[in-house]
Amino acid sequence: VVEAAVEAAGLAVVHRSHRAAGSSVISAEDPAGVLMRKLKRRGHSFASLFNLYPSDPARCQYGWSLSLTPYALRDLGGAGGGATALEVFLRDLGRAAAEARAADSRLATLFSANSLPGILLRGGTEELYLFTLLWRPGLGRAAASLVLRRLFTGLLDAGVVRSRKRAAS
Repeated sequence: VVEAAVEAAGLAVVHRSHRAAGSSVISAEDPAGVLMRKLKRRGHSFASLFNLYPSDPARCQYGWSLSLTPYALRDLGGAGGGATALEVFLRDLGRAAAEARAADSRLATLFSANSLPGILLRGGTEELYLFTLLWRPGLGRAAASLVLRRLFTGLLDAGVVRSRKRAAS
């Protein structure tokens, strides 16, 4: 059911021929990471995949992986309209794919979905491009490393010091 929904959304299942029957993990190619970004905004969580086919740079290099544990079968009650978490995900996947197809601009189609301009013009996930640069030594790795270190340092250190709120011991 999930594989069919992923393919109906226009995505390819990563290494489909090697996927074990009954596996609870599904991975999908996601050009420019567009659907991953749209689905994250709807509250779904994924593991990012990048550099999927380094020997074939013309293929889609980005995607996501989703683990469907038994928790995905829980009833969301009022929040999901009486549906399970899996049903909500499948519904959101279809809607996000339709939105992505409708929003794809002509300008974006001039660039490969694996390129930084292609990702930015499609509204994709820029981090995937940066993570791919880390695989090859050189200026790209140094620049990506600097950007990612600054980004994650900012994310981790952006809290407010609350030491004045605690009583001194």
